[in-house]
Amino acid sequence: MTDRKTTTAGGSSGRLLVIGGGYAGVTAANRIRSSLTPTEAERFRVVLVCPRAELVDRLRLHQLAAGTRDEVRIALGEMLHPGVDRIVATVHRIDPGARTVELGDESGHGRSHLGYHSAVIAVGSDAVGASPDPDWHGVQTWAEAHRLRQVLASLRGDDGRGKPTHITVVGGGATGVELAAELAESGAAERVSLRGASTQLAGVPARGQRRIRELLEALGVRVQTGDRVEPGTLPTSEREVTVWAGSLRVSPLAKDSGIETDPSGRVRVDAFLRVPGRPRLYAAGDAATVEDPRGRHLRMSCASAIPLGGHAASVLLADLRGRRARPLSIGYITRCLSLGRRNGVVVPVFANDRPWGVTLTGRLARWYRAWICEAVLRWPVGEARHPGSSPRVPGPVLARWR
Repeated sequence: MTDRKTTTAGGSSGRLLVIGGGYAGVTAANRIRSSLTPTEAERFRVVLVCPRAELVDRLRLHQLAAGTRDEVRIALGEMLHPGVDRIVATVHRIDPGARTVELGDESGHGRSHLGYHSAVIAVGSDAVGASPDPDWHGVQTWAEAHRLRQVLASLRGDDGRGKPTHITVVGGGATGVELAAELAESGAAERVSLRGASTQLAGVPARGQRRIRELLEALGVRVQTGDRVEPGTLPTSEREVTVWAGSLRVSPLAKDSGIETDPSGRVRVDAFLRVPGRPRLYAAGDAATVEDPRGRHLRMSCASAIPLGGHAASVLLADLRGRRARPLSIGYITRCLSLGRRNGVVVPVFANDRPWGVTLTGRLARWYRAWICEAVLRWPVGEARHPGSSPRVPGPVLARWR
């Protein structure tokens, strides 16, 4: 279960726990550890608990599934500050009153308890169990994307001549759009279709919708939106493949632990990312929803996860030192996605995520998207050397800090 031996001065009273090894979790763990003074580092140990020994670069899962990229996992040992202890395990329950977590493997076996002084919930999200049809493939986790890749490879055969007659991607969000484009450009099937219940693709504003459709159709993707696909209504033959790229689900950890959540299971936090009524407990990334005007515009994305992870770390440190913390202020500058390996779309947005200006497409947009994909891996790692170095766009509500 343990990836690295965890020793803690003072036992649980000196353990600063980060639950989750995604963009938010790695950012938080690195900022906390690199910010500790030598005296604080003797008293406190930073511990990251994650079911895997690696971070999954979810921005490129569609490439793994389509067979255009071989690996999207990065060992946590390469990303974390050397002073961060790692435990490879699943957290099944948090007891905020006792300040303990219950650990075990994914099946729930080998359970044990771990105490903490302060903890950040950064478990992220995925689509496990979210598909409405068990015959549909997924693409929101490494296991799902890898399985889809294997299925497509087996249909293609050793000579590379065989391929599915038709791949239907269900879900018109960013994941669905990027996957459909990648599959079509790589020639993964004779036909590729994209089906979405919403008439708006990938959350892009109306002025960019026509251009996205034109680019997808140029790749051979048949786009059909405004039509909810019901389970059992699509062909299920051996060479007809359906992929679910619908909405994400948040881990049930917080809800199962009796921590207040919104209807989707995200932890309700204040403007400081503190869990109300739960001292020394914080939440960040996709696992959190900010119940304050400063954060109601935030969407589930790496563009939110990294600054949220950093802010949770900063507030934890301020509380640890008895100092006054600042409320969060996080905004956006763009929405972007790739359409194959030679094209992309970039939509400028205000800090509150509302679009403005002209939608950018073409190779420059594709380069920008590729740069973002590289940057979201550099920024959390940079926190291990220079705390607070990951960029943060100021939020739309610049209320005076009191």
